[in-house]
Amino acid sequence: MRVALLIVLVLVFANTTIFATANPGHHRSFAAAGLTQGDVNCDAKINSVDALHVLRAAAGLPAVAGCLAAADIDCDNETDSVDALHILRYVAGLPSLAPSDCP
Repeated sequence: MRVALLIVLVLVFANTTIFATANPGHHRSFAAAGLTQGDVNCDAKINSVDALHVLRAAAGLPAVAGCLAAADIDCDNETDSVDALHILRYVAGLPSLAPSDCP
């Protein structure tokens, strides 16, 4: 049920795009790897497409995103639907629920 709800949210926000440089205080950067946390498909944008890639990976579907290392938003060492939820909250402009000590 949760995955279905997230998929609906992904479809609703499909036309919403936030550039990773637009709000630098709200996402973390993996400078050494050249990744921005949440930019799962490496297109320099954090949007609902990134959440879709996270959901695909969590469901065990073939990974088509090139930066899945940037998908673990809450630093629990798992890529799951909760990470997709964090991305969608960011896209919607809602506060992050990710731990503040997560790099």
